[in-house]
Amino acid sequence: VKDQTYARNHLEQLAQSMKTAQEVLDMEIDKRKDVHEIPPATTEDQTLAQSLHKNVKNTLKEISKSSSAAAVEKMQVNDVLGELGEELEAAIELNHKIATAREKLEQGRDLDNSALTMDMSTLLPGRGGINTSRLKQQRINREAYEAYVEDLKQRSQLKNAYQAPKHLHNKAKSFIRNPDQKLNARVYVSKQQIEKIEQINKKPQDKQKRQLVKPSFKTLAFGAASMRTQRIRIDGDLKDWGTLQHPMTMKWYADDAQNTFANGIPLYMQWSNEGLYFCYRMNSNHQPIIPSRRAPYNGDVLEIWVDMLNARDLTMKISQSSHQFLLCPFGFRDSPGSMCEYGRGSRNLLMGKVYVDTEEHLGAARAKKDAHGYTVEGFIANKALAKPVLTPGMYLACNFSINKQSFGGKLATQWSASKAIETQNKPDTWGDIVLLGSDAQIRFYSVEDTQETPAFISIGDIIGIEVNDQDMNIRSDIKDRVAISISSTFGQQEILVILDETDINTGIFRGTCISQASYKQAQAMHLGVEQGDIITTQYTDARAAFGESNRIVQHAIAVPWTVFTQRSNEKRE
Repeated sequence: VKDQTYARNHLEQLAQSMKTAQEVLDMEIDKRKDVHEIPPATTEDQTLAQSLHKNVKNTLKEISKSSSAAAVEKMQVNDVLGELGEELEAAIELNHKIATAREKLEQGRDLDNSALTMDMSTLLPGRGGINTSRLKQQRINREAYEAYVEDLKQRSQLKNAYQAPKHLHNKAKSFIRNPDQKLNARVYVSKQQIEKIEQINKKPQDKQKRQLVKPSFKTLAFGAASMRTQRIRIDGDLKDWGTLQHPMTMKWYADDAQNTFANGIPLYMQWSNEGLYFCYRMNSNHQPIIPSRRAPYNGDVLEIWVDMLNARDLTMKISQSSHQFLLCPFGFRDSPGSMCEYGRGSRNLLMGKVYVDTEEHLGAARAKKDAHGYTVEGFIANKALAKPVLTPGMYLACNFSINKQSFGGKLATQWSASKAIETQNKPDTWGDIVLLGSDAQIRFYSVEDTQETPAFISIGDIIGIEVNDQDMNIRSDIKDRVAISISSTFGQQEILVILDETDINTGIFRGTCISQASYKQAQAMHLGVEQGDIITTQYTDARAAFGESNRIVQHAIAVPWTVFTQRSNEKRE
């Protein structure tokens, strides 16, 4: 919408300039036209003109379309239109975005897979939605939700990067009970409460076997990259990768575009806010060939093609978001560094020129050899990418080639398509890789000591809620926020609570509300509960570790029964 508004405003300026030019031309024509009036057109003339217009209309449309495309490639718009060049370029760019969006919709591809805001009904599903009999609580929840969504949208815009976050009413303001205060009562949690809480707190992945969510659109090959929160040391040792998941197996030979093969080398990919990680294992005791910087694809290397916008362009030359990277785990024999980008004629990179990162600021690769082969690790920093912001749920168009001693024949194997059809220059032959999110975790914490977990919540206690969801660490320069719902079974209330990130870049969010007797009037940040109740907090995980969207995570705690004891005045023996 912002792009459309921008283009529309500038096109209006362009139209006004053209209108002014037309008026000048009309004045000139009036000066030069013959003094005799032109006779009115006859019925025959009008019919002929309408027929010509009808027949040539579609042809003109096609000619205009092809001419515009040719003009963009063969002339410098700014040289022809001067100050109007920027407006026309913006219009052409917008037209390209609209065409790409239309094509993605026709293919069933999502236009925005990284949306992190949910409908309020998702955040507060409860027992058939918000209890309509509690209109005041409904209004409080709605106001809190709208403020939260507006804040999230604002902080996600780059223009607001240096603005202080807005204040949200998301803290319980009440006294904290003195821990030395003695209560003349004991508490009791029933067996039924314990069984119900154990059932709620059971992890979703334990309830059913999880599988990677496949895309709804057709794809030549599909893969996934797990999210990381800790940096990987690039040294050829995979011990800090954890469990390797979602392999992308090479299945094409570089000289055969017709037949796939089985048991190819699996490539693994992970991502973080810092960039993209890759690793694979080469089981071969051959002597690795170290490539030269002039032909980095000739040797033991990993070639990576990636389109950050997944625009499915026909060639890399016309793509402004595609890359061809090469990770050389044994380095170059004639240059420092271990990563380079191969120019394809776009983004001011000369066709065929190799751009080596000699300082390894943009990426690096290493291999660790043993008696049976070698293991490769590689990294590409986000600052090397055309779109440097990575978000969970994002789809990248990718293809890979693992080269052993050579870039061709059966010594080089590819993932989504063979080099025999020049996949290295055709983004529309690449597969789709989804950037996975992280699994959120919830717990209750004690407001006296945030590291402690309370055994129960008594009526009047402050309830501390913590969510650990690393993929909601959207901004690394300010504290982010998430929203959760918290409800009571017997009290039949449900409220929305906004949690603040504990510090910048932690991915851990905390917030509080107050428990009160359910018969009291509804008020902000207060949850009505009863004795023997169960308090359940529910969080909607926008993007989870297996590609799920809006995965529900719950955690519960008991409100105990208060058991009074009668003291005897008689002295006990």
